Amino acid sequence: MQQKRVALYLRSPKEDPEELSRQQRVCTALAHENDWEIVACFEDNATSGNSLERGGLEALSTFVALGKCDLVLVESSTCISRVPILLQEIVRRFGLSGVALHTSYGQVRLAPLSSKSLWEPVK
Repeated sequence: MQQKRVALYLRSPKEDPEELSRQQRVCTALAHENDWEIVACFEDNATSGNSLERGGLEALSTFVALGKCDLVLVESSTCISRVPILLQEIVRRFGLSGVALHTSYGQVRLAPLSSKSLWEPVK
């Protein structure tokens, strides 16, 4: 079996190099435990997760679209965003390239769409 190529993504909402270093240690340890090869690391420091317009995330998205990795590893899904629709969009984009998003807790998957509307009329 071929070793998986992994891109790391690190983000801190505040200027905090120590936080980025901590995230990198956690992700690196997880990659080594799973025999994954780290091929790149992208980061956004002092950057909000309320938008997908972030230099590091945009560079990562391009890297994924070019097929340069098999999975993206983050310490927590909140490194991508705390906004569910934004997280869902990134998971969808990566999935279109055949790339999974993993956290230290496991793979992030899209919830299946329900046939029921999210917005039900009040009766």
